[in-house]
Amino acid sequence: MSTTKFTARARGVLAGVVVFGTLVISLGVAVPSSSAASKFCTTLFSYETQYASKATPPTSLTGYKAWAKELLPFYKTLASEAPDAAAKTVLNEVVVILKYESTQTSLTKLTKYVAANSKKFEASEKTLAKDIEACA
Repeated sequence: MSTTKFTARARGVLAGVVVFGTLVISLGVAVPSSSAASKFCTTLFSYETQYASKATPPTSLTGYKAWAKELLPFYKTLASEAPDAAAKTVLNEVVVILKYESTQTSLTKLTKYVAANSKKFEASEKTLAKDIEACA
């Protein structure tokens, strides 16, 4: 798999989880203060200011590892604040993948890992979408 395809898949897998949140933010929607999921929503909305510039992972192995390590705390926090079990499961899966990717030493193995998990995460975006939309 070429580096370009690797980057595209990685971006889709990880950035796709927060794409709905980014859209909501860009439309200027406020975070609900009385919602049971308000911590989750507040953390989700912090993506725009803290992490959006890093949505596309670097193409070098060293850069990619650093990128995954930098996003890890954001996804750990989202997982801990998830409003339901399905969202918690999905976000914990992202955390596991980011942990693996932040320590991988082989670009070939990393590429295979991302490819093997991409369909799983495409499906899980639908699970998470309703919780993200509830923040609007």
